[in-house]
Amino acid sequence: MSSGIGYAGVAAGPMFLITTGAAMLYLSLPAPILIEPYEIVMAAVLLLPASIFGAFIGLPVSALGCLAMARLGYSFAAARSPLAWGLAGALAGGTAAYLLQAEGAWLFGLVATSAACGLLSRRGVSWDER
Repeated sequence: MSSGIGYAGVAAGPMFLITTGAAMLYLSLPAPILIEPYEIVMAAVLLLPASIFGAFIGLPVSALGCLAMARLGYSFAAARSPLAWGLAGALAGGTAAYLLQAEGAWLFGLVATSAACGLLSRRGVSWDER
């Protein structure tokens, strides 16, 4: 069960940077989006520290969510579906965004990252038919 948790935890930081950055660019439309080469290099350089620092938040949250959804999957077959895991992640991200009073790009980044991490956490989880 732990392999998906590791993927989700390490990917949380870079995913948050990418989704929040994409949302910021989208919110600037219809103005032209000009990206300089040094901005691409800076974004790439930031992905490694983001995966390290994001793991401090992503690993415990992914572990708790995975444990809860795996236990729920034993009782309800519908909780085993990838859709349920993605929705559970989005709900967790939406709750965090509400508590942090996030808006705009930050809100999208939290919810999109949490939904993706919910899907990644499901990797490696299986249920024995009882």
